[in-house]
Amino acid sequence: MQRELEDLITKLKTMAIVDNHEDYNYLVSCTDKYDNKGKIFELLRNRNNAPGEMAPLLFTFTSKLGTESDEGLLVRIIDFIRGCRRDSRETSEWMVKILFLILEKVKEKRKDSAIRLRLLECIRIYSQDIGLVNHMIDLMCTKSSSEIIGSILESIPSVSHEFIECAMKQDNPALLKNLSLVLPSLSEKDISLFVNYESFEEFLESEHFFMRNCFLEICANLVEHFKKKGMVEKMNDLIGMVVERLSDTYFLTRYKALQVLECLFQRNSIGVGRRHEIIREIGGRVLDKTVVVRKKAIGICSGLLMSHPFASEKSLEKKNFKPSEDENNSNYPDNKKKEVERRYHEDLNEFHDIMREIQDNVIILLNGETKTEIAECVEFVKLSFYYKIDGSKEAFESLFDLVWTQDQELLVLSFKDLIMQMKMSKISLFGFFKEFIRKEGNHSFERMIRELSTRRYIDKSFVGELYNTFLQGAYLFETSYLLRHIGRPVPVDMFHSLALSITNLLFSIQEEKDLVEMLSVYKNIIQIKIRERVEFDGEIIEMLIKNLVKMTFFEHQVTEITVSVIYSISRFPEKSIIMLLEKLCMMEKSMLKVISAVGYIGLKHMKYLEELERLVKSNRIKVKVDKTVITPEIVERRRSINASRQSISTIIEEERDGNSTILSDPGFSNNISSRIGDKSEEEIIDFFFYIKEKEMLYGKSILSIFKRIVEDGCHSNDEEIQVCSYVSLYRLMCISFEFFTEHYDVFVRSMNHPVSRVRANAVVAMGDFLLNYNTVAEQHTYLLLESLSDADVDVRRNALLVIHNLLMKNILKIKGYGSKLAVLLIDEETEIREMAEHLLVQISKKENMMSVLLYETITAGNDQLSSVIGFFRDLVSEKVKESLFLKALKSKVEPETLRLLHSAFDLDEKMMEVVRLLDGSK
Repeated sequence: MQRELEDLITKLKTMAIVDNHEDYNYLVSCTDKYDNKGKIFELLRNRNNAPGEMAPLLFTFTSKLGTESDEGLLVRIIDFIRGCRRDSRETSEWMVKILFLILEKVKEKRKDSAIRLRLLECIRIYSQDIGLVNHMIDLMCTKSSSEIIGSILESIPSVSHEFIECAMKQDNPALLKNLSLVLPSLSEKDISLFVNYESFEEFLESEHFFMRNCFLEICANLVEHFKKKGMVEKMNDLIGMVVERLSDTYFLTRYKALQVLECLFQRNSIGVGRRHEIIREIGGRVLDKTVVVRKKAIGICSGLLMSHPFASEKSLEKKNFKPSEDENNSNYPDNKKKEVERRYHEDLNEFHDIMREIQDNVIILLNGETKTEIAECVEFVKLSFYYKIDGSKEAFESLFDLVWTQDQELLVLSFKDLIMQMKMSKISLFGFFKEFIRKEGNHSFERMIRELSTRRYIDKSFVGELYNTFLQGAYLFETSYLLRHIGRPVPVDMFHSLALSITNLLFSIQEEKDLVEMLSVYKNIIQIKIRERVEFDGEIIEMLIKNLVKMTFFEHQVTEITVSVIYSISRFPEKSIIMLLEKLCMMEKSMLKVISAVGYIGLKHMKYLEELERLVKSNRIKVKVDKTVITPEIVERRRSINASRQSISTIIEEERDGNSTILSDPGFSNNISSRIGDKSEEEIIDFFFYIKEKEMLYGKSILSIFKRIVEDGCHSNDEEIQVCSYVSLYRLMCISFEFFTEHYDVFVRSMNHPVSRVRANAVVAMGDFLLNYNTVAEQHTYLLLESLSDADVDVRRNALLVIHNLLMKNILKIKGYGSKLAVLLIDEETEIREMAEHLLVQISKKENMMSVLLYETITAGNDQLSSVIGFFRDLVSEKVKESLFLKALKSKVEPETLRLLHSAFDLDEKMMEVVRLLDGSK
């Protein structure tokens, strides 16, 4: 082929196109198959060839060229065409066609590329003689040509009006898509083309969303134009059209309307008279069905809050403006000023109310457990709180649970922003935190402030401020609460001063109501972290023991906290605990304290030994291992029991902090004798297991003596002693398997104890025993499940919590008890109903388990099915509904029940025919 084309070129060098048009046409058609295309171009541009004859062939030749491979040749063609301008109109038309052909090839090139600039200049020159609009329209029918058309219009603005008129008559989808991109860009450069916007309103009725969006973008530029002209009526007309599009059927148009309104607000192009109306409309989109629209709406509302027009106000709190009696007097000198103030406050209050409405929408969104726009919601609520919108404090508090999720960082950064803003504004940080403190506690907030302290967003000076405020006797509960939960260790002398101060205050209280509050302060203070451990018989330990002994009342939390603090701060906890028990035994009427302390000491000492074991295994400390105690029986028992001990209640699942660890504490290494030598890890584990299994409750330890008091207390005639004794007994059973088996029958009987508080605690203990001693406790699982029907609400509540925990860990099966769980949906207590609903929603994630539970409920034959079936309907799939109906049919349930299922599950008519047949057979 190459040789053939070479020969043909040689032949045609001496011939004009008019002499051998057929060969020229053949040669040009083979351009893409020839290596040296430049020779063909030189042959075509030969002066012997008339431009009119050459132009059509040049068009075909150009169409065969590649954009990248032949870019140099395309440039030569452009330069050649530029020199042909003075030829006939027909030739010029062909040249413009070729230029637009090249334009289509290079439209993806950069706007400032040499070939595009040269090409646009050439087209501009030809535009003086030849109309370009039709060529532009043809080019617009190709994909992605909007940018190059925009460049032509920018280069040759004189054709813009004719182009717009012609383009608007077209219906080609590709052309309209390109037009929707060209017109907004054109409106930025020459808005005068669009001032008669009525002719463009047809875009709003277009079936293509991009044409509707196009008009909205033009509106943004038109509003700015009419604003400069002072044409308010036209501005409002256009803004109204944009607002209407917030309800468009297509989400991208609603999104575009939001974008335009955001732009208008940023340009300050929306008048005061319409501002509130439009903000309310934007706030309504917070609950839009589409994520991208919701995100945009919330973002705009946050921006409006940050740039609110009431610059003189530090907050946006509502103002109460009462006119004076003289205001109606026209002679009053400040009458005009008062009127301005009144209108200002009315405007502020209305803005506040609108933001409150938007805040309510955001909370609805958050309550729906939204995940996609959580960041935008947190930002808006943070700003709402900062500017003191009504209800914002509660809204901000509702975010605190995020601290337990993967979105914790969003909440931390929000707090950080607020803290920094308050420091800059010299607003009290204590006043900020104080608003979220609750007497009953708030685990999420407590975790939050610990996280802030860990990241050093709360500095040392704030701790010092709290310390001084407390010693001055102000805000005792609030300062003690923050000092405790910030979690930053304080010096020993500071802790001593705080403890001494609260001790004096506590024992000077006369009224019972004041005692309850001061006791809360005391518990906070003694749980503050300290930087180092103290002597086992030092002033601080002695003060804690003395305070507990002196108290003429029993409060189990004070007893447990005192024990916990001693284990956390004493260099030798064992010695300190012996001192505590000895002091308690010396006092009359201290039996409850002793019994409560024994159970908690057992658990704390078990944790203490586990920490020692961990340190020994990591070679952090050395111990002497007595191999004689590691008998085959101990080894076998240890291996048969779940090594992962669980605490008996959430009280024991305390925070791991600097005080509750033995790491880096010289007091311990000084107290450990001998060396571990070559002892294996297995021997270490067995040794510590022996201590917990035998020594703690059966050896010479002080607990082996006091356990008898606990055992006897379970048979006491005093109900308080009885309840306290059972709780301590359950705790001691968690320590030793031997002690557990010895008292297991007592525990089983306590599940049906006549005292409801004993039953409530027994239910919690059952959960721990199923985790620790599953092989033994499993046979009495039915007692836990039957507790769901207990007459006491506390028992039912505890049973639900324990069952939920065990089900989620796949330790418990509820087969046979589904109806007992379902009936809690109509429990007389709201809290129980809500807990049951939550549990069933979790169970529904396991389809098989939910199917079994629902089948048992259906076949139970009780009257409650009609009251609960509606809740189950939304938790199971259509397939499961049909399967359950058929199984119910086979189990021969009453026709009335089948009709109820058919109606609730919305099953087809065929299944109902079976029910009718059953009715007929009766």
